Amino acid sequence: MTFNSGEAIAAAAAAGLGVAQIAEYYAQPGIQSGTLVEILVNHKARAHDISIVFQRQKRMAPRLRVFIDFLVDLFASPPWASPQRRAGGGHQKRYRSLPAITKA
Repeated sequence: MTFNSGEAIAAAAAAGLGVAQIAEYYAQPGIQSGTLVEILVNHKARAHDISIVFQRQKRMAPRLRVFIDFLVDLFASPPWASPQRRAGGGHQKRYRSLPAITKA
């Protein structure tokens, strides 16, 4: 079967239509409810990188730095991995260098 939706793939696997390889955020609700079972744990696919692309400037605008820090914090770990995020906790403000930023 071919799908263009992670939710559809997870639903098909939960319905017993076969084994699926999907992003963890699609599978996690089914794993938590017991409708999906994780197999081949030692053979997970690598995650995709997320890049921030912006125009080169002499000085980075403070609001851009804050936005980048927010995104890095948001994508640092999945929401189901942190009890604080599961409970709807806010994001902590962190200041650090980001070597993975790509400037266009």
